[in-house]
Amino acid sequence: MVTDEGPPGVSYLPEAEVFDLLRKLIDYVLTPDGVQARALAEDAWFYVNTTNRAVSVPLQTPGRGFLSGQEYTEVLELSPYSAELVRKAK
Repeated sequence: MVTDEGPPGVSYLPEAEVFDLLRKLIDYVLTPDGVQARALAEDAWFYVNTTNRAVSVPLQTPGRGFLSGQEYTEVLELSPYSAELVRKAK
């Protein structure tokens, strides 16, 4: 939601929306080359390794792999051409 508070012709996003957009951008930027990541929910990310080599993906928070059942604390190890859905630990 954009607000028109402030000088004429200038619009602002509420602080919560700015932080949400920044969080998504930071998560995307920290993804290694060849790895795609998308938020499926606030607490779940889907990672796909599109390369022919294993890749280590640093995680911001610990989580559990929905596809593998593995616990991940700091790093998600993806095999070549593999994927994982990581749900943040509660």
